[in-house]
Amino acid sequence: MTTAEMQMVREMFATLRKHGIVARMALECCSSCAWASLENDTLVPTPCVFFHRQDDAHARSAPDATLAIAYGYTHNELLGDSSDALLTELGQIVAKAAAGGGLYYEWNGRPSQRVVLKHRELT
Repeated sequence: MTTAEMQMVREMFATLRKHGIVARMALECCSSCAWASLENDTLVPTPCVFFHRQDDAHARSAPDATLAIAYGYTHNELLGDSSDALLTELGQIVAKAAAGGGLYYEWNGRPSQRVVLKHRELT
Protein backbone atom coordinates (compact mmCIF):
# COMPACT_ATOMS: atom_id res chain seq x y z
CA MET A 1 0.00 0.00 0.00
CA THR A 2 1.16 3.53 -0.60
CA THR A 3 2.13 5.95 2.14
CA ALA A 4 -1.07 7.90 1.47
CA GLU A 5 -3.16 4.75 1.80
CA MET A 6 -1.46 3.84 5.08
CA GLN A 7 -2.38 7.31 6.35
CA MET A 8 -5.98 6.57 5.35
CA VAL A 9 -5.74 3.32 7.34
CA ARG A 10 -4.59 5.30 10.41
CA GLU A 11 -7.59 7.59 10.00
CA MET A 12 -9.90 4.59 9.59
CA PHE A 13 -8.63 3.11 12.86
CA ALA A 14 -9.09 6.45 14.62
CA THR A 15 -12.71 6.48 13.42
CA LEU A 16 -13.27 2.95 14.72
CA ARG A 17 -11.86 3.95 18.12
CA LYS A 18 -14.27 6.89 18.27
CA HIS A 19 -17.09 4.34 17.99
CA GLY A 20 -15.85 2.38 21.02
CA ILE A 21 -14.02 -0.33 19.12
CA VAL A 22 -10.55 -1.35 20.24
CA ALA A 23 -8.54 -0.70 17.07
CA ARG A 24 -4.81 -1.45 17.03
CA MET A 25 -2.30 -1.21 14.23
CA ALA A 26 0.77 -3.47 13.93
CA LEU A 27 -0.28 -5.30 17.10
CA GLU A 28 2.07 -8.12 18.05
CA CYS A 29 3.83 -10.47 15.64
CA CYS A 30 0.89 -12.61 14.49
CA SER A 31 -2.85 -13.18 14.93
CA SER A 32 -2.46 -15.61 17.82
CA CYS A 33 -0.30 -13.23 19.82
CA ALA A 34 -2.52 -10.26 18.95
CA TRP A 35 -5.68 -12.03 20.15
CA ALA A 36 -3.89 -13.16 23.33
CA SER A 37 -2.83 -9.57 24.01
CA LEU A 38 -6.37 -8.26 23.44
CA GLU A 39 -7.89 -10.99 25.65
CA ASN A 40 -5.49 -10.02 28.45
CA ASP A 41 -6.54 -6.36 28.15
CA THR A 42 -10.30 -6.97 28.48
CA LEU A 43 -12.59 -8.72 30.94
CA VAL A 44 -15.81 -8.85 28.91
CA PRO A 45 -16.59 -9.39 25.21
CA THR A 46 -15.18 -6.31 23.49
CA PRO A 47 -15.20 -5.48 19.75
CA CYS A 48 -11.67 -5.37 18.37
CA VAL A 49 -10.08 -4.60 15.01
CA PHE A 50 -6.39 -5.02 14.25
CA PHE A 51 -3.64 -6.01 11.91
CA HIS A 52 -0.41 -7.53 13.17
CA ARG A 53 3.21 -6.77 12.32
CA GLN A 54 3.42 -9.44 9.61
CA ASP A 55 0.37 -7.86 7.92
CA ASP A 56 1.98 -4.43 8.27
CA ALA A 57 5.25 -5.62 6.72
CA HIS A 58 3.36 -7.19 3.82
CA ALA A 59 1.31 -4.03 3.21
CA ARG A 60 4.44 -1.89 3.16
CA SER A 61 6.38 -4.30 0.93
CA ALA A 62 4.99 -2.86 -2.30
CA PRO A 63 2.59 -0.09 -3.34
CA ASP A 64 0.14 -2.69 -4.70
CA ALA A 65 0.23 -4.95 -1.60
CA THR A 66 -2.93 -5.66 0.39
CA LEU A 67 -3.59 -5.29 4.12
CA ALA A 68 -5.78 -7.87 5.87
CA ILE A 69 -7.79 -6.49 8.78
CA ALA A 70 -8.83 -8.89 11.54
CA TYR A 71 -11.93 -8.21 13.60
CA GLY A 72 -13.85 -9.95 16.32
CA TYR A 73 -14.68 -9.93 19.99
CA THR A 74 -12.49 -10.80 22.91
CA HIS A 75 -13.96 -13.52 25.08
CA ASN A 76 -16.04 -14.60 22.07
CA GLU A 77 -17.13 -17.73 23.91
CA LEU A 78 -19.32 -15.56 26.16
CA LEU A 79 -21.37 -14.26 23.22
CA GLY A 80 -23.32 -17.52 22.81
CA ASP A 81 -25.71 -17.92 19.89
CA SER A 82 -25.42 -14.27 18.84
CA SER A 83 -21.72 -14.64 17.97
CA ASP A 84 -22.05 -14.92 14.16
CA ALA A 85 -24.51 -12.02 13.92
CA LEU A 86 -22.29 -9.78 16.06
CA LEU A 87 -19.19 -10.70 14.06
CA THR A 88 -20.95 -10.04 10.77
CA GLU A 89 -22.13 -6.66 12.06
CA LEU A 90 -18.59 -5.79 13.17
CA GLY A 91 -17.24 -6.80 9.74
CA GLN A 92 -19.80 -4.47 8.15
CA ILE A 93 -18.66 -1.64 10.43
CA VAL A 94 -15.04 -2.24 9.39
CA ALA A 95 -15.97 -2.32 5.69
CA LYS A 96 -18.04 0.86 6.04
CA ALA A 97 -15.19 2.63 7.86
CA ALA A 98 -12.78 1.60 5.08
CA ALA A 99 -15.09 2.85 2.34
CA GLY A 100 -15.89 6.01 4.28
CA GLY A 101 -12.19 6.72 4.55
CA GLY A 102 -11.66 6.34 0.82
CA LEU A 103 -10.09 2.87 1.00
CA TYR A 104 -10.93 0.03 -1.33
CA TYR A 105 -11.69 -3.32 0.27
CA GLU A 106 -12.72 -6.86 -0.46
CA TRP A 107 -14.90 -8.87 1.94
CA ASN A 108 -17.36 -11.66 1.30
CA GLY A 109 -19.61 -10.80 4.25
CA ARG A 110 -18.72 -13.91 6.21
CA PRO A 111 -17.65 -13.47 9.84
CA SER A 112 -14.78 -15.93 9.34
CA GLN A 113 -13.12 -13.78 6.64
CA ARG A 114 -10.89 -10.79 7.20
CA VAL A 115 -11.59 -7.49 5.46
CA VAL A 116 -8.79 -6.98 2.92
CA LEU A 117 -7.79 -3.43 2.04
CA LYS A 118 -6.58 -3.11 -1.53
CA HIS A 119 -4.59 -0.67 -3.56
CA ARG A 120 -6.83 1.41 -5.81
CA GLU A 121 -5.42 -0.03 -9.04
CA LEU A 122 -6.25 -3.59 -7.92
CA THR A 123 -9.98 -3.01 -7.62
